[in-house]
Amino acid sequence: MKRKVNHYTDEFKLKVVTEYVETDISQEELKRKYGFGGNNCISNWMIKFGMKTPNESQIKTSKNYVGRNRENAKRVRSGS
Repeated sequence: MKRKVNHYTDEFKLKVVTEYVETDISQEELKRKYGFGGNNCISNWMIKFGMKTPNESQIKTSKNYVGRNRENAKRVRSGS
């Protein structure tokens, strides 16, 4: 089964990247808001538009997303 590949306009990509850079909205929240997926979309779009790519300390994450990751990490460590 083939994956569906979405092609977004440069205007859309720039809108998302600009919103990411200028607000406190995380990449995960923007992906939910605009209905797209992919782990590196926004970072790749930042590179495309010549914006500095975020390093780990600059990546904004929602509290809910961070909380779920912490819970999952605890489960993995405890073997549950």
